Amino acid sequence: MTKIVLGRIRTRFTQSNPLWTQDGEKLLEEGNSERKELLEILRTNSNLIYDID
Repeated sequence: MTKIVLGRIRTRFTQSNPLWTQDGEKLLEEGNSERKELLEILRTNSNLIYDID
């Protein structure tokens, strides 16, 4: 979630004459893909029941 929020913040503002480029789009894309992967893992493992001894 941190990558998604930071990516949104960095893509919100642009610079007219930057010495470096912002990586907001890349961070946003990485955050969204990692979030999808984690949600898929949670969905597939939600059917497992572990006994508490």
